[in-house]
Amino acid sequence: MTETAALPVISAEMPQTTTVMETAPPETTAEPVTEPIETGFTEEMQDKEMHRITFVAAQQYSHDEVNYTFTLDGWTMEDQGLVSGEQSAAHNFLVTSPEQKTYQLSHFTYAEFYFNYRIASHLCEDVTINGRSGKLCRSKADIAPAQIFVLFWDDGGGITLMTGYEESPDPLIGIAEHFILN
Repeated sequence: MTETAALPVISAEMPQTTTVMETAPPETTAEPVTEPIETGFTEEMQDKEMHRITFVAAQQYSHDEVNYTFTLDGWTMEDQGLVSGEQSAAHNFLVTSPEQKTYQLSHFTYAEFYFNYRIASHLCEDVTINGRSGKLCRSKADIAPAQIFVLFWDDGGGITLMTGYEESPDPLIGIAEHFILN
């Protein structure tokens, strides 16, 4: 009789493999980190007697990029066009009341606007026109029965300025609230 020896059972397990496809992370371009710009009116002393108010804006617009309407019933607005001066240009508008009283509004780009005043004789205070910042300046001395007021404000596309000889600033503020950027 022939003996047969049992061969040992060899278990060969194939290792399970997982194929990992290496991919590069998506390329990203890092945006430069910039500090937010402080916008709004700034005031600096020119000399012992004079202050200058300017406006810093996050975005600049040219005169060609902005259009305005005037929405006060019974009043009219005439576009007088762009007038260039030595240091800046203003787009002028003439607003006329039903009683034929006129007011000139001068619109400046943010970069072109500045207002100088003598601190001994003028007082400037903050105002809000249509939710935007502005300044109302008047002489400190009473000029009976009215005063000369200068009102300027951020209209959303630049700075608009107007003056008036009035008993109160209310007419100027009322006009400003109806001068609307389209």
